[in-house]
Amino acid sequence: MPGGEANFSTTTAAGTTVAFDDDFDLKSKWGFGVRYTFRSPNGKHKLWATYARTSASNTRTLSRTFVFLGQTYPVNLDTRSDTSLGIFLASYAYRWGSKKIRIGPMAQVGWATARVELAAVTNTTIADRSGSISALAGTVGYDMDINPSDKFNIFNNVGFMALGKQRFIRGELGLRYYITRNFGVSGGYQFGKYKLTNNDNYIQANESGPFVGGLVRF
Repeated sequence: MPGGEANFSTTTAAGTTVAFDDDFDLKSKWGFGVRYTFRSPNGKHKLWATYARTSASNTRTLSRTFVFLGQTYPVNLDTRSDTSLGIFLASYAYRWGSKKIRIGPMAQVGWATARVELAAVTNTTIADRSGSISALAGTVGYDMDINPSDKFNIFNNVGFMALGKQRFIRGELGLRYYITRNFGVSGGYQFGKYKLTNNDNYIQANESGPFVGGLVRF
């Protein structure tokens, strides 16, 4: 479920803040992600690496006039808008507790790239504009695992970072079920709010929604 806003200007023209919900009316769309997790034999140390990417697009008639990267897009213009967000994070958590439940502080560091593209559908290609921002990403927070049995695992983590104008907050709550010793399924809910800045230009991407996946344990 995408949301957020962006503002891109040029050296000669100030930009207008465009809202993904009101101006673009982006539709919900499935993304994808992969993750590798390692836990120490005693369960105290947990390391994992994640890459995820989502995108959304829509075609609509603008309800107002705005300026994006020096190009004026007038009201009633038919446009196509596209946004994407890719994030890589390496994470570490040190947890206290027992085999049934462990919780402790978490740190994450990685890289995020957000992109916004806007094109006039019935106009010339001169109205096509795209802006992207890449930035160092990271959060600090907590990580928790609850293990009612060998087949079930309930997991939850939340992280936050404010570095200069950059803002990141993300979290997840989910359940893993192992059908066999080595294979299983997972599902839950994730949320994230990411503000990436480059001087006065910025993209704020809000994404949240359910996730489902498959597991391989070895």
